[in-house]
Amino acid sequence: MVTQITAALNSAASGTARQLFYWISLLVVTLIAALTVMEAFGIYYFPHRSWSEGINSNVVQIRGGALYNQYISVKPSDLRFEFPADIHPMFLSVFADLTRIDARGKLFLRLMTLPEDLFLLALVWLVRGMILSAWAGQSGEVSPFIQDNVRRLRWIAGFLAALWVYHLFLPTFTDELSFYAGATPNALNNFAQNKGIGQIFPWYLSNGYLAVSLLLLILAQVFSHGVRLQKDVEGLV
Repeated sequence: MVTQITAALNSAASGTARQLFYWISLLVVTLIAALTVMEAFGIYYFPHRSWSEGINSNVVQIRGGALYNQYISVKPSDLRFEFPADIHPMFLSVFADLTRIDARGKLFLRLMTLPEDLFLLALVWLVRGMILSAWAGQSGEVSPFIQDNVRRLRWIAGFLAALWVYHLFLPTFTDELSFYAGATPNALNNFAQNKGIGQIFPWYLSNGYLAVSLLLLILAQVFSHGVRLQKDVEGLV
């Protein structure tokens, strides 16, 4: 009798926790969707950085505008203030305001944020669905090995692969933006070609999205095998 009451209480608590997670996660998805829509119209509540490659040129979009950023190498003689002894500067971050942006420049600005925003929204939605499907509620235990989770894992893998392709083109978007954003960013881009700092990403960083995508495809295949095994067991019972 005591065991039955305890099981009922545990089931009710699990169901309540699941409902709480359902509504909190739905609120998070709604907020991410709202921020995505705002950024699609150029309204940035949080700073959004678009790194093109390593520490090279990037764009920082904030409330009220955007900044084109470059890191350049410097020498003590390039600066107008004295450093203490034994302190040697190596590189300096310089910004140019993106205030005179034409229609093509605005398009590149959207291309630097919208794909990642949509990916984050889709990722949170899919992961939320997986957690809810594997969370035992008042109706009893639920297995994570269902066909819907196999499809979700494959979708996430596909989105990560698409994000990897997107980041291959992001440096081009960044460079093109400087030509459609007025004289100052273009001058900064030309100036930094002589003083800019190049950085080559290790293969395991530049291809990280692709590697995770392949791992998720393998995991999806494992889940698919688990679905088949579960159906075979149910058939035997």
